[in-house]
Amino acid sequence: MDPSPFDHPYRGGFVGTEHRFALTVYFEDTDTAGIVYYANYLKFMERARSDMIRAAGVDQVARHHEVGGGYAVAECH
Repeated sequence: MDPSPFDHPYRGGFVGTEHRFALTVYFEDTDTAGIVYYANYLKFMERARSDMIRAAGVDQVARHHEVGGGYAVAECH
């Protein structure tokens, strides 16, 4: 059986210096008017941020074990 492009889910990546991250907004992420519930934006941003760090070649778990630190969001507006 030939491999399918769906065997490897899309993960974000850099296009030049810009990080691109594909996201599907599901019905469960919205209110009855179809507007994304505000708290879900933080979840979406964290997924993209984690993916950007991975795309930059950083293994966050290994980094934590090596130096005992990590990457944290201190503020969000």
